[in-house]
Amino acid sequence: MADFSKECPLPSSVEELIRLICEEQSQPSPGLNSRRVLALLGENDSIKLLNYIRGTKITKSFDGFIVHLADNSSNTSSKMPTKFDSYSFQESNSIAASGSTSGSKVNTLRRDGSVMSFLSDKLSSMKLNVFSSSKPYKPSREFLALEKLGFRRAFLVLSYIGRRKLEDVASVGDINSLVAESEKLTMGSFEKIVWDRYGDQYCLRKDRKKYRNWESSGPYYFYQCHVYLDGSHCFKGPFLSNRTSLLQKVFKEENVLIVKFAEEGKGKTKFSKGSGSSFAAIKKVAQDGIHLGRKLYKFIAFKDGGKEEKDGMTGSVKCYFVNTDMCPREVRSMFMHLDTLPSLSKYAARLQLALSKTITLPINLDALDITLEVIDDIPCQLADGSVVKDKNEKALIHTDGTGFISEDLVCGFSWNSCKAKLMSDPNSEINDVHSFELNGLSSQFAELPLLMQFRLFYKGYAVKGTVLVNRTLPRRTIQVRPSMIKVLKDPERVHSLTVNSFEVVGMSGRPKKICLTKYLIALLNYGGVPTEFFTNILKDAIRDARTSLTDKRAALQVALASGDMDDEFTIARMILSGIPLHEPYIQTRLSFLTNHQNKSLKEGKLPISESFYLMGTADPTDTLRSGEVCIIHENGQISGKVLVYRNPGIHFGDIHILTAKHIEGLEEIVGNSKYGIFFPTKGSRSLTDAMAGGDLDGDMFWISRNLDLLKYFKPSEPWTCMNQASNSDQKKPAEYSNEELEHELFSRFLDARFRPSLAMGIASISWLAHMDQLLSLGDNYTREKECLKEKVLKLVDIYYDALDAPKTGVEVTVPRDLVANKYPHYMEKISSSNYHSESVLGIIYDQVQEWEFEDPSIPVWKLPILDVEVPNYNLKTWEYLYKNYRGEMSAALSMDDEELRTDTADKVLQNYKQILYEADDLGKSSRAWEEILFDALAIYHICYDYAKTKTKGAKKCGFAWKVAGEALLKIITEGQAEKPLTCLPSVLQEVLTRKTSQEQM
Repeated sequence: MADFSKECPLPSSVEELIRLICEEQSQPSPGLNSRRVLALLGENDSIKLLNYIRGTKITKSFDGFIVHLADNSSNTSSKMPTKFDSYSFQESNSIAASGSTSGSKVNTLRRDGSVMSFLSDKLSSMKLNVFSSSKPYKPSREFLALEKLGFRRAFLVLSYIGRRKLEDVASVGDINSLVAESEKLTMGSFEKIVWDRYGDQYCLRKDRKKYRNWESSGPYYFYQCHVYLDGSHCFKGPFLSNRTSLLQKVFKEENVLIVKFAEEGKGKTKFSKGSGSSFAAIKKVAQDGIHLGRKLYKFIAFKDGGKEEKDGMTGSVKCYFVNTDMCPREVRSMFMHLDTLPSLSKYAARLQLALSKTITLPINLDALDITLEVIDDIPCQLADGSVVKDKNEKALIHTDGTGFISEDLVCGFSWNSCKAKLMSDPNSEINDVHSFELNGLSSQFAELPLLMQFRLFYKGYAVKGTVLVNRTLPRRTIQVRPSMIKVLKDPERVHSLTVNSFEVVGMSGRPKKICLTKYLIALLNYGGVPTEFFTNILKDAIRDARTSLTDKRAALQVALASGDMDDEFTIARMILSGIPLHEPYIQTRLSFLTNHQNKSLKEGKLPISESFYLMGTADPTDTLRSGEVCIIHENGQISGKVLVYRNPGIHFGDIHILTAKHIEGLEEIVGNSKYGIFFPTKGSRSLTDAMAGGDLDGDMFWISRNLDLLKYFKPSEPWTCMNQASNSDQKKPAEYSNEELEHELFSRFLDARFRPSLAMGIASISWLAHMDQLLSLGDNYTREKECLKEKVLKLVDIYYDALDAPKTGVEVTVPRDLVANKYPHYMEKISSSNYHSESVLGIIYDQVQEWEFEDPSIPVWKLPILDVEVPNYNLKTWEYLYKNYRGEMSAALSMDDEELRTDTADKVLQNYKQILYEADDLGKSSRAWEEILFDALAIYHICYDYAKTKTKGAKKCGFAWKVAGEALLKIITEGQAEKPLTCLPSVLQEVLTRKTSQEQM
């Protein structure tokens, strides 16, 4: 049948509904006449008409039905069923505010036939290729030829040419030859060809993409573009990850570019608030978009990722550009109706909900039998039953951010794989060389999660929070609260196309081994926990670190925990292959890794027993009283006194002593699910709010049953916000034109990326400096301590305001008189006003420094299994090569630029691995094993002999294991009677950590 979509184009939302109707009712696509009828009706009336058709059985023809309804549109519009009862959230809030708690009101969100679910590729028909921009753009002949490779392979080529133009490094003939050559190659083989041809010349070795699971359907692919202040850019990727964002799921991975902006060099900026002209080039990039062949990517959103990523770019803030012909504002409205928000600060913050890496829960939210309910929040009340309100007359609540989901909706999902993906986000920028499985150990994840942190997108609403898996709910039910609804539906967009999805961000799970922080140590010490408590923990940690030199389990824990500094887990592999711990190279590396771990001890990261982090929710039985909690751990509910705290609390009263109580009948609601803390729904203030303004939308709470801590700690009065900063004068998003909105959003990105607020960091550092003096002063300094305490409390409010500033839009500053003018020595700040601290943190720092391992002089000897005769030819060959290696490595390590130094040294090592294996590693080698065996043994002998006779130390033994480690370990394991097991490093680390935790409990 002829395609009339180009002759008579319709809005994307109309095209999507047409496609759905054709698919669901097996109808041919409408003809030209009916498309013209829809075009005359306009988008809104066309959607109404098509929704009516979609809910009705087509008995004759789709074409005829469209024309018939259009002819009778004046009568038809009143007959079309609405199919959606909008929930009045304002009504619910007023009920909560008035204190009406009798008979919890329930409002049901019903199905809207106009809604699209992205879960079945329903956006695949949208026009995503764009051939025009603000000015004409014509891709080069080289780019057009490159597109024949397919997107992923073409992008890899662009990534490997760095910042060079494609036409400067390859001709059309070169590219066509590559296309022909790659037709029958796997992605792995293709990558090697492209690296040899381009990457090795133009790309840093750390940017090479070597994945064993290229062809797997499991991982998601990410594509990056790095843009510099002069407007030039380069592409990076593809990267692999177990998770992806909803934005990338909807528009497909190849149509989303993650864009990072940085200036030349190390990316450190010195721009002032008024230096907007410095960003002219990158503002132009945002305005014109980024061309990739015939694709044009437009700015959609930005997100502050928190931690900086190891991708060569400074700063954690990144942009998302999407290849689409839709207006950027319309793209955003597909996910949530952001124009209903009161400020642009909230607009930018809520938009990030669609950018979180998530796992999609396969719930068809369009299904008629799915019930989405909005239940009332439970207000904080005084003894007389009156509702407690804030200064804006808004009711304070106990249930902020938490709802329920029925058990059947989560039963059919593979939580084993989901939990694995959420627990580890293998940024597959790391080579997949450690994927070896130990069967049977993941059965511990078989139980359903107790709590899920989620994002729900529905009809323009955006909901954020946690849901408790509730076995007593009716089937196929999700219950949320008004406090969880972050974006309301726009009644004027009732028929617009929206994405409906339930996205899982995280879930409750078995706690890992945890450590104290210097902020928590300071608060505990202020609360009466003696310094000796912390120094005793430190002594045990130091002893355990020293034990790693003689105890295999301790050594494995150190090696696994430091995997990013231990090339391909070499030390762990050596230990697991049966090599004794006193082997020279193992001893050298264990000493180095242990000293590195000691650095975290100096920072106050002390391992603490009988303590763990759990996700929080509200008591579903309403039986807990104020000051009580219910905790479900490994073996069920626990009882007794506990300390509870929430990061990043820095107020004296952020640590609470609460009573863990057993709730009868809770199992009827949660079944056998574990790992969570339930807070009471009674009292005049939410316990979570009293911990640094926390809530129940996924916050993790530190819980300790440590008897010594409970014995000594005396709680302070809880934190109460004194500032309550607000900015009510902000312009509403709906008041911006499309052009103004794009300009403002990108300007906010520039501020976040290049002019970030320093208030949070200054407040935090100054708080610690003042707190250190407060802890150091004796009882005779009453006046000085009161002055310091006042400063500390003011800094607490400023710090908490700064945490919320991205959402409130308030500009937070730290008054000069609160900024510390001298710092304790353990903060390692370069200042003439530093002083030697005598506080608990200063003592910890000094003791770690005193006990750090000296660089031991380890004698060199050879393993008997490797100390065998080797042909002279192999020895002579590698004696010559090793001499060359030492010269090349010495030159590499003398380079001034750290990044180039590291990359060059890595390339030197990789070059000698290539000589040995004639491939990247042993698994890919086509050389005869006997040839590799003798060369590996020759490398071992040459290297160890040199270390023994020339350097008198084991440090020079590293070359043998870094280059020939795989072959040497194969020789060792094959020379033993036992058959080796394969195991994931993460699984082994979990087993070892869990054993240690159980011993401590």
